Amino acid sequence: MPEAIVYDPMPVMLPAHSLTALVICAGLASAQPADTPQPRELPVPPQSAEPARPVEPSTGAAGRFEARVLEVFAQGNTTRMIIQSNRPLVSGRDVYVGVDEIAVNVGTMLSKSGDLHYYAGSVVGKGRVRSGDIVLLETRRRYSVPERIARSLDQSGAFASKMYGEITAVQGDRAMIDKGTLQEVHERDIYEITDASGVYKGLVEIRGIGDLQSSGRLYNRWEDRHRRALEAEPGDRVRFLGQRMQFALGISGGMPIPQPRFFRSGKETSGGGGLLWNITLPSGWGLELLAGYYQR
Repeated sequence: MPEAIVYDPMPVMLPAHSLTALVICAGLASAQPADTPQPRELPVPPQSAEPARPVEPSTGAAGRFEARVLEVFAQGNTTRMIIQSNRPLVSGRDVYVGVDEIAVNVGTMLSKSGDLHYYAGSVVGKGRVRSGDIVLLETRRRYSVPERIARSLDQSGAFASKMYGEITAVQGDRAMIDKGTLQEVHERDIYEITDASGVYKGLVEIRGIGDLQSSGRLYNRWEDRHRRALEAEPGDRVRFLGQRMQFALGISGGMPIPQPRFFRSGKETSGGGGLLWNITLPSGWGLELLAGYYQR
C-alpha cells in the first residue's frame, strides 16, 4: 500500500551581494517554457479472474470523482475490500459498487498518497464485488412511485449503515461487533444474533462503543425456549432491532362518562389522574408505576 511522503524544505540564507545574481537567474529561468503538469490518473488495478464490467463514474460538484475497488477478500461471513478514491470519503457511510450498485460500508482510511485515498470497505455476506469495479457515491437506480412510497415508510433505511454486521470476538457473556460510532451505533442498541444458516441464538445489547467496533452483553429473552446467546462465536451475523429505553414518562387520567339507563344505580361521580412511569428491563418486559389520585 503506498504511503504518504512529506517533504520539509530547509530555509536557505543568501548573502546580500548574491541577490543581483539571484534575480538574473530567476529572470532567465522564467523565460524558459514551463512544463505543464499532467493530470494524475488512477493506476489500473490488477486484473482478476473475471474482468470487471465497465461502469461510468459519478461526477461531483468539485470535479470528476473516480474510485474503484483494488482488492477483495472474504473474512468470516463478511466480504471486505480496499477502495481507492481521488477524493476523501466519509467513514461509516455507504457507497455503491459495480453494475448491481451493491451498498458497501466505508471503513477507516488506510493511507493517502498524493490525491489518492485508500479506504477499507465491507459488505455483510458473500457480496458480488470484484477487483476493478467502479464505486459510486449515489445510486443511479430509478425507483417507481410505489417503491418510493414503500422506502419512505420503511424506517430501516435510516439505519442502513448499522443495520447488519457480524460478531468479531466473544469472551464470556461479552461480544464485539464490527459497528461503531461511525455507523451511528448508540448505547443500549439491541442486535439479534443468528448463525450462518439463519438460526436464532440470542441478543447482544451494546454497552461500550468505539469508532468502528462496539461491545455488548449477550443474553436471551425471558420467553426464549432455546437459550443459545452464550454460544455466539466470531462470524455470527447480527441485525439491528432497535434501542432499549430505560425509562418513559407519560400521563394518565379519567373522567365520568354518561352511563346507559340499565347500568345506573344512583348518582355517581369519579375521576383522577397522575404521572405514569414505564421501566423497560433488558429482557424486553417492563413495569408501569402510576403516581396520582383517584376520586369516587
